[in-house]
Amino acid sequence: MNASIFAAATAALALLLGACSTQASQSDDTPPLAGARIGAPFSLIGGAVHLPSTWYQPVVGSLLLLAAFQMLRSAKSAPALDAKAPRQPPFLFSLLTGGVIGLVSGVTGVGGGIFLAPLVLTLGWVHTRQASAVSAAFNLLNSSAALAGAWATTPALPSMLPVW
Repeated sequence: MNASIFAAATAALALLLGACSTQASQSDDTPPLAGARIGAPFSLIGGAVHLPSTWYQPVVGSLLLLAAFQMLRSAKSAPALDAKAPRQPPFLFSLLTGGVIGLVSGVTGVGGGIFLAPLVLTLGWVHTRQASAVSAAFNLLNSSAALAGAWATTPALPSMLPVW
């Protein structure tokens, strides 16, 4: 196993343990999206994973179509969802969600907010404006971590990179 991948996995475990100990010490004051703090280490691991090109396009296309469909569904019910108070997400499910979205966003190279926003809106964890803010921050952190993971496992940058 590559040393950088091992370091990322260790960081993810440390964040998970820290998040669990924080949850145990708090009563009802848990931040609404505690799982977002574990997305970046898993995105780093995902960035180090390289899908074969025959798998990459169908996987990314399917995930983006699914996210778009879910966003359309939640957009139609946005006024009704925003009228209700957001629910507190279950802590362990929130951690699992953050880790899975981080890993998927790292593997696919998509920021992660495209998957996070429809999920938190559908589950009623945040209002529409909060989902926009959280997904933008999630995109920045996960994209940076995935880029670091890809950079650590790529022997050389593509020769056509300056053209882009």
